[in-house]
Amino acid sequence: MGYSTAPNPFSEMQQPRLLLVDDNPEQLRLLVEALRTKSYRISVAFDGFQGYDRAVSIVSDLIILDVHMPRMDGFALCRRLKANAATAHIPILYLSSDSEVDQKNCWSYWRWC
Repeated sequence: MGYSTAPNPFSEMQQPRLLLVDDNPEQLRLLVEALRTKSYRISVAFDGFQGYDRAVSIVSDLIILDVHMPRMDGFALCRRLKANAATAHIPILYLSSDSEVDQKNCWSYWRWC
């Protein structure tokens, strides 16, 4: 008796696109290495301004961004992205290696974003 194989519904789908925003090149390298094994399409940005430009020009399924960055921190970038109709729908995941990040502040921004 032969088995029929059902079509794979995921074979037609494109791999999810992630935008990683972090001013620390080593952190970005580690993230890219970890996520590349899952076949995500990955774009990177090295500060909030570059992250905003990339988010507007490259449609992403998820943005992972550092909380602490020079010039424009992650919270300010989130506010700009959520104020733009073209990027407001994109989920944002905050990333920080700083144990001093105010959890209350992050929670209020998480709910808002």
